[in-house]
Amino acid sequence: MCFILGLIVGSFLNVAVARLPLEKSLIWPGSRCGVCQQRVRWYDNLPLVSYVWLRGRCRTCGASFPRSISSWNC
Repeated sequence: MCFILGLIVGSFLNVAVARLPLEKSLIWPGSRCGVCQQRVRWYDNLPLVSYVWLRGRCRTCGASFPRSISSWNC
């Protein structure tokens, strides 16, 4: 249970670190691929599980997500 909670908190902190310096909302808009700008679906945004399932790539265009995303979640 602690591991799952840690993944959720780590994922949220990753979003906060990326968005707060840019004065962007933590809630809206949802996560997007940096290449194709397609919204990341909720089931593709599950910490670590989705990263491993999709092999660290965007479902739509196949672009690689930065490794820093997965390292924050661990």
